[in-house]
Amino acid sequence: MTDAHAKQTSGALLAGRLNFGWWASNGPTAGYLVSLVLESVGRLPGLDSVTPRSVELRIVRLAAADDFDVTAAIAEAAGGVATVSVTLAQREPFATASVQLGRRLAEESIAPSHRLSALPPDAYAEMKIRPGLPPVTGQFTYRPATNPDGTSPQPGWDLVWVSPRSGQYSGHGHTAKILDCWYPASYMRAVREHLGRAQPPSELSQPAATNLLGAHVEFTSPHEAYADLTNALLASRLKSSADGYQFEQQEIWSDRGELLVDAQIVRRQERPQVVRSAERRP
Repeated sequence: MTDAHAKQTSGALLAGRLNFGWWASNGPTAGYLVSLVLESVGRLPGLDSVTPRSVELRIVRLAAADDFDVTAAIAEAAGGVATVSVTLAQREPFATASVQLGRRLAEESIAPSHRLSALPPDAYAEMKIRPGLPPVTGQFTYRPATNPDGTSPQPGWDLVWVSPRSGQYSGHGHTAKILDCWYPASYMRAVREHLGRAQPPSELSQPAATNLLGAHVEFTSPHEAYADLTNALLASRLKSSADGYQFEQQEIWSDRGELLVDAQIVRRQERPQVVRSAERRP
C-alpha cells in the first residue's frame, strides 16, 4: 500500500436485500452488519494483502428487511495501515462503519491474559429452538455452558457454544456473524437474578426490548486462526448500565482456545418496534 488521500469508490460495493434471518429484537445483529461491512471492504482493489484488525460500527436508524447498498471511502495511513469508511444505506444511511486493516507482521503472537474455563461443546446439551425466538437463532445450534447447578463456569459471564447450521465458518467476516446471536447479557442477567430469588419461572417478566446502537469489534488472533471454525464459544457480560443504556462485552473463542474477537456493544432500552419491508417477504 502507498500513502494516499481519501478517495470514494465508484458505485456500490455490495447491494442486495437484508436477510431477516439475521434479525434480533428490533433490527439486524451487530455481527451480521459487521460481516456485510467486511465483505464490502474485501471487494476493494489493492487490499488483498491486509487483514481486518478492528471495526467501529454505528447505527444511524432502524433498518428494514429490504434492499440496501454499501459504499466506501479509503484513507491510507503511514505504516501500512488502511482505514476504510463504510456506509450502509436504504435510500438513506442506516449504519456507518470504520474499518482498520493492517499488514501481517512476522512478530510472535501473545496469548490473551485470561482463558475461559468452559468444557468442550460435547459436554453440554444442545438447546431446542422453540417457535417465536428471534430469527437469528435459526442460524446456529446452541449449547449453553452451565454447571450442573445452573451457574456459569465463569462467574459474571454467560457462555454458550455455537455452531453454524450452514456448515463450517471460515474467515473474519464469518466469525463476526457469531456476535450478537445470543440473548443480550442484560436478559441473561435478569434470568439469573430471578432464579437466585427462587421465584417460579411463571413470574419472570419479559425484559425491556433493546435497540443496537453500535459495536467496537477487534480481531485479536493471527490470520490463520480464522481459517476453520466449526464450534465457537460466545461469552458475554453486562459491564454496566445507566439511563437506559447498556454496555456489554462479548468475546468469541475457538474450540482451540484462541480469542478470536473482543467486542464492546452498546444498546438502548426501547419499546418494541417493527420495521417491515414495503414488499411482503416470500
